[in-house]
Amino acid sequence: MNENPGYRELEFEGDRVVATGTWLYGGVAPRKVKIIARDPKFAYTRWDEDDELINDAPIPETRDGSIYVLSLGSYQFFLTLEEAKAHANAQPWAPIEWDD
Repeated sequence: MNENPGYRELEFEGDRVVATGTWLYGGVAPRKVKIIARDPKFAYTRWDEDDELINDAPIPETRDGSIYVLSLGSYQFFLTLEEAKAHANAQPWAPIEWDD
């Protein structure tokens, strides 16, 4: 897992929502969570402090050609959808009721 709390949720060509769900804040207030599949060339590790793409930075190798961005207030990055869902479900306020 990689985390970048300051990373803005940007939309990139080819992004697709692959999972959505709901968890309960305080056990009563529903909050949404989503996981986006993204081309690894747009991994946050390839951007500098000025939000400029570092073209010669290594592109993360993945099993299926995507990285997975988990949106939970900050943005965490995983190499598989399964890892992203497992991380979300391991939070103290879990479980998440996944829509898919």
